[in-house]
Amino acid sequence: MTASVPPGPTSGPDAPGTPPRHRAPGAPPRRLGVVDVGIRVVFYLGALAALLVVVGLGVAAIVDTGAPRTWGSYTEVSCEGGTIRHGCQSRGTWVSDDGRDRLDDVGLDGSVSDEGTTRAYATPDALLGGDDIVHDGAWTWVGWVLPAGLLVALVVGVLRRAEAFGDLERLRSRRRRGEGGRGGDARDDDARGEDGRDDDAPGGPARLSPRRSRPDR
Repeated sequence: MTASVPPGPTSGPDAPGTPPRHRAPGAPPRRLGVVDVGIRVVFYLGALAALLVVVGLGVAAIVDTGAPRTWGSYTEVSCEGGTIRHGCQSRGTWVSDDGRDRLDDVGLDGSVSDEGTTRAYATPDALLGGDDIVHDGAWTWVGWVLPAGLLVALVVGVLRRAEAFGDLERLRSRRRRGEGGRGGDARDDDARGEDGRDDDAPGGPARLSPRRSRPDR
């Protein structure tokens, strides 16, 4: 007499890549609760606000590239914040080459020489910085590369979180259902005859009776 084999476990974690046991493959995702909807609303609104900030920084950086530049000499007075290992923010005095413009306690976007001086330009009409910072010209590209990098990181982060939320799967499921509905309507139209009668209906498509010829007299 052979021993009966007990049935396998009916519960437990699913294998990676397999749909949950309580939902058939291809079935639409479960409905969201109030808490889930609230979490998603807060997340996507925050992402939208961050997107607007990043886009604004990028636009300002692009506009600032065309702002007039006034070259001069920068002399460092102090280096505030940070440490020797991580660097600090240089603060000093900038004077234009013609001596007409002078900026005190201004920051430097760049680095100084061993003597504490460097060539730098000011952009008083710029949207970012203005009279608060001068540039040595070596890191000008950072002004528009940084917003671009932030934009890419933001988009990737939002897409990954949307995938974790299951929102991308919901969008794909809705798209498949929409395409399936349009395809079904097209098949229904093809199944109808030219006269509008359904070929699959009882009696089949409408047929014209053959015309009988009269015998010659």
